[in-house]
Amino acid sequence: MKIVTKNCVLITVLCIGVSSFLNAQVGIGTTTPNSSAVLDVYSRKKGFLPPRLTSQARDSIVSPANGLMVWCTNCAPSGELDIYNGAEWQTAAGDTAAVGPSPYSLNIGDSYLGGVLAYIFQPGDLGYVAGEIHGIVATQTDVGAFVGNGIVFKINPDTVLHAWQTIKGTNLLTGATDTAVGLGGQNTTEIIRAMGPGNYAAYICKHYTPGSGGWYLPDENEMLKLNAKKGKIGGFIGQIYNTSTQTWTLQAGNSYGNYWTSTASDQYGLETGSYAFSVYLGNGAVDRFNDRTNLCYIRPVKRF
Repeated sequence: MKIVTKNCVLITVLCIGVSSFLNAQVGIGTTTPNSSAVLDVYSRKKGFLPPRLTSQARDSIVSPANGLMVWCTNCAPSGELDIYNGAEWQTAAGDTAAVGPSPYSLNIGDSYLGGVLAYIFQPGDLGYVAGEIHGIVATQTDVGAFVGNGIVFKINPDTVLHAWQTIKGTNLLTGATDTAVGLGGQNTTEIIRAMGPGNYAAYICKHYTPGSGGWYLPDENEMLKLNAKKGKIGGFIGQIYNTSTQTWTLQAGNSYGNYWTSTASDQYGLETGSYAFSVYLGNGAVDRFNDRTNLCYIRPVKRF
């Protein structure tokens, strides 16, 4: 009896497989795929995400088929959709596809993915993969409006632009207490979840759009990595570009600024709700109890 049951199940599976093979149609999100399509994907809330490759990985595909499609992550500041036409890779607009810079040929300070390469992950860092290049890209300048040697933090006399939070006296617990490289994005998400929309550091970084997005407010150790390479990254408050050494140096008479991180202060393992970490780029000193309503500079970053 058991043998008969097993045989029936096997015959049923085989029949389904043969039927699918003969019809050669697959529907995802629909039980009635269009008769003219081999694959019919239906959704009212989501899109189709093609494979994401660098131009170097794209060009390493052996004998690409006509119509093969990929998203090239480093072909443009925001990436681009590339399609193989039988002779070459082209953009969706019909232009010859670009060749982006290889991560293996990049140096700190090089333009990459809509920003400047700021740090390459090392063993032990979250996001490190042996044999691959991953790291952090920073925006080319601070986010904000500058006047002389200072920064305007107020849109109007009553609205603070770059405070860690905008409502003085509101001690919100965000859960954003991570300090390790690679966790600034997680902190940023936690801050916004707790605080909602507004003109404050984490929200501004998260909604910074150049270079295909993905930006966030760096945590303590990510900001310290930027501080260590500030001469190569450049664009920080007080700096000027030295064309002879091709580095950014502190302009005479200026001073570096204090930069917010996405790390909330804690004591005895509990978030204080009133303070957050900031880093002074003059000497890399970390202020672990900077009042969240104070005014500091911000530099969005993103991982790749």
